[in-house]
Amino acid sequence: MLSSVAGNDLLFDENLCKQGKNFAIKIWNSFRLIFSWKISKSNTLSKVETQAIFWYENKFQKTLEKLEIQFIKYRISEALMTIYKLIWEDFCSWFLELIKPDYNKPVSSKLIKKVQIIFERNLKLLHPFMPFITEELWHRISTRRPDEALCISKWPEIQNYDNQSLEHFQLAKDIIVSIRKIRKEKGIESKEKLILQMNNDKKVLKFSESIIKLGGLEKIERNIDKTLNGCFFRVKKLEFFMPLKKSLDNKLEIKKIEDELSYAIGFLKSVEKKLLNSKFVENAPKKIIEIEKKKALDANEKIALLRKSLDKFN
Repeated sequence: MLSSVAGNDLLFDENLCKQGKNFAIKIWNSFRLIFSWKISKSNTLSKVETQAIFWYENKFQKTLEKLEIQFIKYRISEALMTIYKLIWEDFCSWFLELIKPDYNKPVSSKLIKKVQIIFERNLKLLHPFMPFITEELWHRISTRRPDEALCISKWPEIQNYDNQSLEHFQLAKDIIVSIRKIRKEKGIESKEKLILQMNNDKKVLKFSESIIKLGGLEKIERNIDKTLNGCFFRVKKLEFFMPLKKSLDNKLEIKKIEDELSYAIGFLKSVEKKLLNSKFVENAPKKIIEIEKKKALDANEKIALLRKSLDKFN
């Protein structure tokens, strides 16, 4: 179903089944993880848990709205891919990572109740495509009568959602990905707590607690101390700096930055060449031109940041 785009024949390959198998395993393991947690008597949520639930509920509603359009237009394979990404990427890769307790630590009864509702809603979306595993899990979560089966349950109703909060969480995700990339490049262990510095007001980070948890941070500071050894990076128009305890190989770092700078300059020139081409500007759709302008703007910002990093070594 995932590979069957409307109007096209599907050349069957057994390898296509592996994606469904892996997805089923992912869903099953997420169920096992959630319902293996120890539950405390506490009825409160931490800031990270509150942020995670707020974000995912909004993400779910936006996805539901998108699905409605895809079903109306009979874009069945697109609808399945939308659900696939919601469960695999948003639910398993981000939501569960945010709420997952530390080793051998319990979670509050309130959190489990919230997560159960979210998990059941996910099953409702997936049920038309994967009826057997979803029905099985539906009855494992709670003892239900035949007239309470998933196959005859009510489809979730679309509710209002906060799109701005989704944009703020996307910013948080981009920052976390950048931190993890630096950790990998510099060989910094995940258990080592880092400090994140930024020149902008910290209030722009609406999900700062989530960034601290998934980025493995000690804290986020308001000002950048350029005298310290560390790495700069940029997300959107925000500039960040991470002081590092281990000393960097200056020659190797300079070479990396110079290579990246050379590539960015070359990329910018190719984009500017397009925008200076009168035929392209006159004939290309307005949206395409705006995309190219955005590429040029992003490239200029990246070049400025790389030059700043280079100046620090020089």
